Amino acid sequence: MKKLFALILLSTLAFAEVETEGYIGLDSQFYSKKDSKHSYNLTLQQQLKLTYTNEALSSVIELYAQEDSTDITSKKDNDRTFVRINEAYLLYEYDEDQILFGKNIRFWGALEANNIVDTFNIQDSRNDPLRTDKIGAYNFEYSHYFEESEFSLI
Repeated sequence: MKKLFALILLSTLAFAEVETEGYIGLDSQFYSKKDSKHSYNLTLQQQLKLTYTNEALSSVIELYAQEDSTDITSKKDNDRTFVRINEAYLLYEYDEDQILFGKNIRFWGALEANNIVDTFNIQDSRNDPLRTDKIGAYNFEYSHYFEESEFSLI
């Protein structure tokens, strides 16, 4: 059974394309010394996005992980160390139609930096209270493309 599973996995990968992208970042912040608060903070961030494409079917998963130095050095947990799945969806494209199912992030236009009317995407402010990170929302989308326009049902 294990050999059959390995053969299926290898044959699937042979006829498909797998893409990997990501980043690693380190943020440091220093504060004026207060009795009730720590004086510095180091935050390590990692993001990994895997895309699997086989003809008309694509699958995407995006992971985000963050480790905070105050969670490690202090006994008080401030919930800034976490791992989450930002996106995990299947996308099927054929002729002039597209079907998407799963958890993904929607971008609504030019005002993405501070879009106060974006009620679709879930916001996470654990990273920085002044900067919000978008987390994908579970949804289903059907799109049909015309010559100069498109119709989408989300």
